[in-house]
Amino acid sequence: MNKSSVFIMKVILIQNVKGLGAVDDIKEVADGYARNFLFPRNLAVPSSKKSTSDITAQNNKKVKTEMKNLQQEQALAEKIEKMSLEIKAKVSEGQTLYAAITPQVIMKEMKKKKITLEKKQVMMEPIKETGEYKVKIKLKHGLDTELNINVSD
Repeated sequence: MNKSSVFIMKVILIQNVKGLGAVDDIKEVADGYARNFLFPRNLAVPSSKKSTSDITAQNNKKVKTEMKNLQQEQALAEKIEKMSLEIKAKVSEGQTLYAAITPQVIMKEMKKKKITLEKKQVMMEPIKETGEYKVKIKLKHGLDTELNINVSD
């Protein structure tokens, strides 16, 4: 065997490595790279049948959890879309509200209906007059839905 032979080793990345891969990726790398760079910096571990099957099982579990979360978010989006939120507010002459309806008001009203939202999920300008409005709600997994709001005195 000549001195320029490169031994290849399979490793499992335990941290993201720029130019190589992401956590839990199984990669083939040069033996020296693995032993002198990846292992000492705790970036990877040697691949074995057990560690590979553990990673596969772990990834399958992650996928199932993500699918379950996605289904829950889709159900929540449908529920919100079918809702109509009635908000009573004090009105001055000319249908102008004394206090604007803000994302915080929407969050408070939704909490009464057992739906918890964060301020950054409620995409709206403050409502300053009575009437019917549609407010965009951003959910996880890139899902958006609209909430119907009726502001009256």
